[in-house]
Amino acid sequence: MLKKKNCALLGLGILLGGTYEILKEKKRNEEIRNLKKRINRLGRCHNEFVMYQGAYNDKNEEKQEELEERISYLEEETTSNYDHILELSKEEVEGD
Repeated sequence: MLKKKNCALLGLGILLGGTYEILKEKKRNEEIRNLKKRINRLGRCHNEFVMYQGAYNDKNEEKQEELEERISYLEEETTSNYDHILELSKEEVEGD
């Protein structure tokens, strides 16, 4: 009788231990799935941020190029106006 009791308790212990391990593995798998979802969301957010940052940088580079073109144009105009003023002042000096 004692042997049967011990076997029954041992079997029950094995069943409970197996059930506990199965539940623990199920919980772990669920946590892994949740973490994968969070990683995917973060990755998507990061990718969107990189895309927006790239578009912002491209737009700023275009603006920078436009500003540099305007500055070079204004420099050329200023230089030509200054040269014209010098020519006029030389003509005035020679005319006197």
